[in-house]
Amino acid sequence: MSIVFAVLCMVLNRLLVLGLSVVSVIKAAGFTPSDHDPALFIHVSPHCRTLLLLYVDDMLITGDDVEYISVLKKQLGEQFQISDLGPLSYFLGIEVQH
Repeated sequence: MSIVFAVLCMVLNRLLVLGLSVVSVIKAAGFTPSDHDPALFIHVSPHCRTLLLLYVDDMLITGDDVEYISVLKKQLGEQFQISDLGPLSYFLGIEVQH
């Protein structure tokens, strides 16, 4: 099983204009909030598991289905102005090596 990392930087100003909540969009995409961390959202299907971590205007997406992550990024891009920063190398000032 391979793990794919993607980091999205979102511009949240559009949220105010559209009256959208990031959390409502994430939930509408099939994610459920974690019972242990309010910033962590989990999506489980018969063929994949995807984790989404939201911190202010940074988002970390990881999972074992590259196609599903691509679809998710497209859905988020339709609602928000985002930048895909590619494979994870830094998150919240922590360097990640893989």
